[in-house]
Amino acid sequence: MLASRLIRRSLQHSSSFSSCKHQRASSLPPLDPPFPKKIPFAVSAHGRTWDDPYHWMSNTSDIDLKDHLLRENSYAEAFMADAAGLRRMLEAEIRARMPPRISTPPEAWGNWLYYQYIPEEKEYPVLCRKPKTQNGFTKTLLNRLRGSGDDEVLLDWNEIAEQFGK
Repeated sequence: MLASRLIRRSLQHSSSFSSCKHQRASSLPPLDPPFPKKIPFAVSAHGRTWDDPYHWMSNTSDIDLKDHLLRENSYAEAFMADAAGLRRMLEAEIRARMPPRISTPPEAWGNWLYYQYIPEEKEYPVLCRKPKTQNGFTKTLLNRLRGSGDDEVLLDWNEIAEQFGK
């Protein structure tokens, strides 16, 4: 009985302590979201036909597509402008919790050991391989952790991201 009265009383007074009450209303960007143009296009496959008004977007070199994506990105930035500080804070917290170097254990395939790692201060992995040695798995793993060996970079996604504007 006493507990139910305390709960009822706290619920009656909780609205005055609500954090939502003190926050200012989120301001939406003044613009409406961009809508892509629709161009009639009929697609037929396996005896069925359907309309695909956005088929023009499959041409990635189309100037209209690039223009639409720029408008979408600017709208998204304006829409999320209120959360920019929170976004930076969350990103910093996530980066602080990540180890400086993330890598997979080497996986044997033929005469090679394949692995990938994410370099410090980078976002994307680097795919590598090195020759398998006859020293055994433990010595090979220790050599790899020390950084010694004939590592061959097969694919660096960070270089590709820099080429294409991240």
